[in-house]
Amino acid sequence: MLIEVYHAPIDGKPGIGDPVLPLERTFQRGNLEFFRYLLEHGADPNLGRPMVAAVNSKHPDSLAIIDLMIKHGLNINNKFDMFGNSSNMRTALDFISSANPLYSELVKRGAVHVKDLK
Repeated sequence: MLIEVYHAPIDGKPGIGDPVLPLERTFQRGNLEFFRYLLEHGADPNLGRPMVAAVNSKHPDSLAIIDLMIKHGLNINNKFDMFGNSSNMRTALDFISSANPLYSELVKRGAVHVKDLK
């Protein structure tokens, strides 16, 4: 792996013009094997928006990926700004419809809407 050869930081800043961190980009591109590798080697699932990518994905393994991120320290109720607007924060649960099968699974794992955070 290039990460090991070059001792690149697993949560390193993305390339020029790419604001997406490696963990999120890897999920978006569907490389779940490398996604797991990054988590197992210390990638922080709380950096960037890999949780938002997972809930918005139609990937059949989204729930397994979310569980893997939880196992590696994901705060399931991280708050994310909408389009850089810090006065409009959301949790991953706010990004999906209650009709989405992931919705009830996230609630079972402790997810709440931003309005319900204390």
